[in-house]
Amino acid sequence: MCKHGLMQRLLSLLPVLATRFFHSRRDLLLENLALRQQLAVLKVRQPRFAASDKLFWVMLCGLWPGWKQALILVQPETVVGWHRAGFKLYWKWLSRHCTRAGEKVCKQRIVRTHLPHGGREPDLGRAAYSWRTEKARLRHIGANGVALDAEGSEES
Repeated sequence: MCKHGLMQRLLSLLPVLATRFFHSRRDLLLENLALRQQLAVLKVRQPRFAASDKLFWVMLCGLWPGWKQALILVQPETVVGWHRAGFKLYWKWLSRHCTRAGEKVCKQRIVRTHLPHGGREPDLGRAAYSWRTEKARLRHIGANGVALDAEGSEES
């Protein structure tokens, strides 16, 4: 029984050891990639981080927890600043260029509820015509009921 329990413990440790072995190898590969990227930036006459280099570091900080230890040329706060600037740029672009169909419907509902008559325009077709014709008729006959000519003087 003792040998059986020991065997189970060793078999349960085997996956843990395998993941630790590959995890450290992954960290080593990512650190190597990060250092090579910084060397590539330094090989240029005027070393500056291009947009692709900034994107590389922003993506690397999301993939690898040890990215701060591999930084030599810039501070970790700089990479975080690049990430924030990219996030701000993304949301600015998204708010200007991408509108959802439901958003327009929702805005129309809000506008309609704030309009009088439950969001509908009042029916002015016939009423407006009769009001205008009545106004024209009153202008034609004058306020006291006497008909006026084109100049506004009373007709005899």
